[in-house]
Amino acid sequence: MQRGAAITLLAGVLVAAALPARAETRPTAADVTQKSPAPARLLRSLARDPSAYDPKKTGVATDLLLGDLVFHSPLALGAKARELGLSCNGCHQNGAAHTTLTLGDLSNRPGNVDLTTGFFRTGANNHAADFLSIPSLRGVRYTAPYGYAAESASLGEAVDHHAVASFGATPLPRAQLTALVRYVQDLDFVPNANLDAHGRITARGGESARRGETYFERPRAQFGGMSCASCHPASSMFTGGRTHRVGSGPSTQAGALDDAFDTPTLLGTAETAPYFHDGRFATLTDVVTFFDQSYGLGLGTDEKRDLVAYVEAVGAVDQKTDARTTPQKMQDTFIYLELLLAGDAMDDRSVWSMALDACITELARQQRPARVADRAIVDEAQLKALSQRVRSGATLASMRAEVADLSKDLYRLAADWN
Repeated sequence: MQRGAAITLLAGVLVAAALPARAETRPTAADVTQKSPAPARLLRSLARDPSAYDPKKTGVATDLLLGDLVFHSPLALGAKARELGLSCNGCHQNGAAHTTLTLGDLSNRPGNVDLTTGFFRTGANNHAADFLSIPSLRGVRYTAPYGYAAESASLGEAVDHHAVASFGATPLPRAQLTALVRYVQDLDFVPNANLDAHGRITARGGESARRGETYFERPRAQFGGMSCASCHPASSMFTGGRTHRVGSGPSTQAGALDDAFDTPTLLGTAETAPYFHDGRFATLTDVVTFFDQSYGLGLGTDEKRDLVAYVEAVGAVDQKTDARTTPQKMQDTFIYLELLLAGDAMDDRSVWSMALDACITELARQQRPARVADRAIVDEAQLKALSQRVRSGATLASMRAEVADLSKDLYRLAADWN
């Protein structure tokens, strides 16, 4: 099953399977599309304290805002990603799995990507088709180790390695990496009223799911006396933090014991289809059928139906789409400029470039109402001029007053957008 809260695409690449070699690929920027409608945006810090991104605060607040910027910036993932306009958010929109993304021949189905080619990084091509399903990053702080093969114990190590090894990016400066990890850790599971505080099915989950819960917790001889819940305990966010061989992956060579996969969380599975590491199963019914047949469980029709109902209830999300208005989304981008006003601590040209580029991109992608079109053109031109000056080596401190005035203009523009 797909690792719903794993971090495979930010954690490294699975050992190559012995599959036929294929040619180098050339996706284009047109292949990088936003999922529509966008999945919900849920950050625990903002949920607890709406002022958590206040740039006038220090420490964690600055880390979150900077991490948000790095997560949304193609500059963090190297030259090819920048050319495509592909950021971490491009594959994990609002932290969820991007189940409809395709990257040309790097994808064999929507939601799958093979990063073991030479497209993003010269030398990365292992001449095998290693298509992996894009995972969700929601609740990632609870789901160590990281990667389908559980190859990374540290989230910081996983993020840094993946950006460099898979995308050919230059290692992020320490402050940016720390902030990015802090931001990813802040991505929350979406609330699910089918579950109580102990992870048990509530009345809303339905009687079929309640029966399925009993079957899920039943020890089975075919599992060595364990149950489904042994690997997906409700008390541990429905993941056991261990790897298991379930017969779903080929070994690199005959007889090799290297085909184990990290146990995924079942939370949020409504957002992560198709399932398994390679996205081979379209539905949870397919997944239950696989385990029934693979382990010879002998499940009856009613038992299979109730097990599916249980996993669907556990994996449901109460908020399916991004509820922010267009002005809110714009302001959530324009706030990046506040980082540039934070003093010497943010005298980093890459941060300035990321923030200015993000604002330019945000203005460019919005359909402009006639009443604000002229103002948008002026603000966009000013942003581009500042960006050019940053890249040409202008003194950053000398531009802060201009950035401060522009930031206020952009906030007013966003407020007047609708």
